[in-house]
Amino acid sequence: MENNENPTVTLPQSSANSSFFTGYLLPIVLRAGLPLLVWTLVTEYLDQYFVDQVQNELVSDNGAGPRLWLFGSCSMMLSLIAPVFSTLLILFAARAPKQQNLVAYFTAHLSWLVKEQLRALGKMLSWSLLLIVPGIFKFLEFVMLPFVVCLSPNYQRGEVDALKVSGRFFYRHWLAIVALTVGTALISLAMTSVDTYRSFSDHPLTATLMSGVDLIVFIGFQWLFLRLWERHSEL
Repeated sequence: MENNENPTVTLPQSSANSSFFTGYLLPIVLRAGLPLLVWTLVTEYLDQYFVDQVQNELVSDNGAGPRLWLFGSCSMMLSLIAPVFSTLLILFAARAPKQQNLVAYFTAHLSWLVKEQLRALGKMLSWSLLLIVPGIFKFLEFVMLPFVVCLSPNYQRGEVDALKVSGRFFYRHWLAIVALTVGTALISLAMTSVDTYRSFSDHPLTATLMSGVDLIVFIGFQWLFLRLWERHSEL
């Protein structure tokens, strides 16, 4: 979908050669560290709550009822919304102009990113109905979608289709994107070994610490994707 409403164009605050600590991590901590941490804790707590409710419904003596669909839908929506907000917070902190505040940044980008993510989800689901592998390829094609929406002046001027730009970028740099995506998945898989200590109801302290670790990993991989975009995108 081409953006024809001409929102404020947000250009990168620093070049692709900026260091991880001074050009990326430090701005995130200073500009969005607290809201990003709070958002991570809230979403992980809610995710656990929704999953627990779904499991309770599945083992209920009364059988699965409407609550199963309610909490299942909430869990699915949360899994879609949580990374969108987290990514926007990171891009705001790391790349938005210093004079732009968080509300203005979200106003300019949130609705468009949600629309494009929904378009991407529809394409992924339609391809997944054919075979699993085509669905996975569609997922990989749209990995760079947030960077197109938030950092491409061409998109923000309504000159390009975000899904097409993300897809072309993937096929030019598929090896790096696959490697980063697999790396993210492997670390997430490895983290499941400590799932026993992730329960906020049973182990609140360790659950909070593990949420912090999840956030650090997410920030790190977002930086690698951002570096890839800034080095090779045609804007």
